[in-house]
Amino acid sequence: MRGTRASIIALVVIAAIITATQSPLRAQQSLTPPQPVVAVHRSELTQAFETMPAKSPTPSGSGTTGTEWWVAAWHYFTMPGALEEALRSDGTPFAEVSDADIAAGALLNPDGSPRYPIVISLAAEAIADNEIAPLRAYVAAGGMLFIGSSSFTRNPDGTTRGDFALANEMGLHMVNSSLQNWYLNLHFTKVADHRLASDIPVGTLSWRMPLSSEEIPLGASPNHGIHGSHNAFLVSASAGATVIANGDSGPLLATTPFGKGTFIYHGAMQPLIGHTVYDPSLYAYLIYRHAIDWAFESFGLPIVRLSPWRYDYNAAFIVRHDLENDATAIRDIEASASYENAAGAKGDYYFCTGTLRQEMQDKNAVVNSIERAVSNYGATIGSHNGGLKNPTNSSLALSAFDYWHWGPDEALDVTPAGYASGLDYAQSSILRSFQDIEGWLAGLDNGRAGCGAAGNCPRIWVAPYMNATREASYGILEGLGAVSAGEQKVGPFPSWTLSTKTTGKRYNNISIPASDWYIGSEVPGAIEWGHTTESMQAAVDFYYTLGAPINLYGHMMSDDTTLMGQYIHYCLAKPRMWATNAVELSDWWRARTGAVVTPAYSTADTVATAQAAIAGAVDSGTTIDVAMPTGIAQSVGNIQVFTNGAPADPADYRTVGNTIKIRVGTSTSSAAVQYTINAANNPLPTTASLSPSSATAGGAGFTLTVTGSNFINGSTVQWNGASRTTTYVSSTQLTAAILAADIVSAGTATVTVFNPAPGGGTSNAQTFTISAPGSSVLFSDDFTRSGGGTLSPWVASMGTWTVTGGVMKGTGSANQYSYASYSPAVQWTDYTLQGSIQIPAGSFG
Repeated sequence: MRGTRASIIALVVIAAIITATQSPLRAQQSLTPPQPVVAVHRSELTQAFETMPAKSPTPSGSGTTGTEWWVAAWHYFTMPGALEEALRSDGTPFAEVSDADIAAGALLNPDGSPRYPIVISLAAEAIADNEIAPLRAYVAAGGMLFIGSSSFTRNPDGTTRGDFALANEMGLHMVNSSLQNWYLNLHFTKVADHRLASDIPVGTLSWRMPLSSEEIPLGASPNHGIHGSHNAFLVSASAGATVIANGDSGPLLATTPFGKGTFIYHGAMQPLIGHTVYDPSLYAYLIYRHAIDWAFESFGLPIVRLSPWRYDYNAAFIVRHDLENDATAIRDIEASASYENAAGAKGDYYFCTGTLRQEMQDKNAVVNSIERAVSNYGATIGSHNGGLKNPTNSSLALSAFDYWHWGPDEALDVTPAGYASGLDYAQSSILRSFQDIEGWLAGLDNGRAGCGAAGNCPRIWVAPYMNATREASYGILEGLGAVSAGEQKVGPFPSWTLSTKTTGKRYNNISIPASDWYIGSEVPGAIEWGHTTESMQAAVDFYYTLGAPINLYGHMMSDDTTLMGQYIHYCLAKPRMWATNAVELSDWWRARTGAVVTPAYSTADTVATAQAAIAGAVDSGTTIDVAMPTGIAQSVGNIQVFTNGAPADPADYRTVGNTIKIRVGTSTSSAAVQYTINAANNPLPTTASLSPSSATAGGAGFTLTVTGSNFINGSTVQWNGASRTTTYVSSTQLTAAILAADIVSAGTATVTVFNPAPGGGTSNAQTFTISAPGSSVLFSDDFTRSGGGTLSPWVASMGTWTVTGGVMKGTGSANQYSYASYSPAVQWTDYTLQGSIQIPAGSFG
């Protein structure tokens, strides 16, 4: 080279042709499968904050609790409690893990494999130092750790850690190191296409979750308005983290791979409980459902759930009419109920009873009509309050919308004259409303056969403005014997009303959530407030496929001209759809609750068995669902179903999608699904090759192409040793830059491909030796130096040469050659040179 400067970046001698040869060795790898349950972290260290007096710099004073759990919006236990209630509702098995369990290594099996496919920790702020390494090891071993909001940010004494205990591994960091790292969030903007948010619409969405447990969701008269912002944790993302969605102030949902496992982060303080139809509780629930499915799938685990429905049904729908104080609609109940009965449906009708009791001159005729709707057409009548006038707005006329139409939440902060408290007033009002209905329907069955003769028909309720979500309001409805309500939403399934003040307490009524569905950027509420035929059908299709109850409530009646009429017929066209009502649904949910399903999973060679022990079932239709992992459902064979240890009657099991439904009734104590993983699902590779056929040390490396393998999710490739392992998802081209260094230093590289058996059992594997046949690397230099930039073994023959920063540089005067050389003691024959050279501008050579 000749010029003012010349640089030689690398000179590598390597075989020109590298081929792949297949070794006959078959490697085996056996690990204990995870338990097929979700682990929910219940942090005793965080719970202790609720009784630990606040000490500086923990915020105290007005608007705080005065304890180390200083945010007054929600008790800590509400977050894991809501998650557990959602899992009970959809039937997913779970186990609780404590801080002590984590510190003791309970997240791993003795062989170092994950004991649970996923661990979910919501708002568990306090973490002891001896929990950090076990949590890290759990994820590194392949586990999925789902972290919510402020989890792992404080020491057990309440002091802040200033960042997440696993911040670098998570790829996320607190923006403010203090405890006041919260912001008010109202939106969800999806920025990456990811399975966790696959069902959430694109764009910026209004994400109206409650700010606190004691808010009045839609305000008190006359200042009604939809509630807005909720607390979210303020974080920033670093390299390695994939941000899936942003809130108003940065990342809200993100995921990061670590080792063989995955971190998931969701920033909402209280992510699951919704208070009104406007809250996207379905969509929030789906984030957690998708995470659970993903975690089980990564281990090839089936999910054994207690089915939401009796064996005959795939899903259910109800027809809920909130008639408020609409006298015309109240008069039309009989006609609407007749239409529904003819179609095969049953309607629930809620109205403010004071409207009929005091305002309607044709009261007697309307009462007779309502009696026929119940006795002839199966309608049920429920309370929408209406016993006493609005306690917060004394200026209202009798005919005003808010006169009867108010929820108990609105009364709790006032004390009307003649009553001990607002609670007493609200309870008296709702009781009078129930008594109105029971007087009008005396002797009739209001949704439950035989109850009329006994005089104790069930009381059903939905709140005006959904304003019945404060703790005292829950107590009022329980005290009055309401069997169902419609305000608290913990996902799309019915659930017991969850206390937000007392840990572990569930009120004795079933909350049947209204179905939320985005239209544009908002959840519109009632079916007539934005839904079209197309959006209604899309919502029904989605809920039906999910197997969830469908409850697109409205204020309109049912007939051929209304969207409610279309809704009924579209639902009834679905196979195995249960047309039910609030009474039947709450009665079923009480019967279902007693059943306990304990799952297990095992493998023997290529045979997998999903098992369930069943206890406490009291209904003949009790069913378990065995959901096969999506990644292998199409590749299993020889499926056999057993109940009580014997082959099951084919009439007692059926398949819906990738789920096997098994009727267990009241006499089955065990059920099992046994299947074989087909060879096509877990094959051995046949050949392997590298591209390119040669490489530069320190360069981009090689792509290994394995043919005949059809990798499934979770396949791993080891490059020369266990420390060089990469996990691949559905890929046949596997790239690793590290392989270049292996080959240039040793002339060969050993590659082992593992296709895992379901549940982490015995893995099929094949080892390949990638080599340069008949030759080896004679010399290479990537110009990395330790202890200084020595030029050796190169000799500067002309010009000035240095080695620094992985580059050997040479300079010389104009019109002068500059060169350095290396001369081996033994002369080479039959060799190839490869190098990378840069000639700066203005030089020539």
